Amino acid sequence: MPKTSLIIIVVLFSVSCPAPLRNRDFVLQRSWLDTGREQFIINHSVFHRDFPPRRGFIRATSYLTGFLIRPCGSAGSELGYVSQTDPQGTLPPWLVNKVTQIFAPKLVKKLFKASKAYPEWKKQNSPNWKPWHNPEQMTAPRITVQDVSVTCNISFKFTNKF
Repeated sequence: MPKTSLIIIVVLFSVSCPAPLRNRDFVLQRSWLDTGREQFIINHSVFHRDFPPRRGFIRATSYLTGFLIRPCGSAGSELGYVSQTDPQGTLPPWLVNKVTQIFAPKLVKKLFKASKAYPEWKKQNSPNWKPWHNPEQMTAPRITVQDVSVTCNISFKFTNKF
């Protein structure tokens, strides 16, 4: 039976935005799950006391963002991507939707290009360093559960309208 591994970390992630927009940042709880056949990378926003909102950034919220990677045929992979994110601030919804329609396809194209070059690149760059499989290789400081909580400003709105 293949080894199943689960790694959970908290990361601070920043996004540079073009003027006149303000930069965004996220504090994310990210989980990697490798079942031996499928790999999941999933994150959502959390509050961490060591990473309060920073000056010059708007703290965005990821309700759920994730990737699912599974084999497809003998030499390929299938990629699933989902993101429900609120950039916060005063961006009009039409702008957020337009940027999303551009960002997601660009992201997938970049991932595809990088994945084709990865095996050769990895041979030359720390081939045995794989912290997503070997948590003992992680060098980031350890955190305690008491330092993390679900972001308080997350709210869900349900409607019967389609």
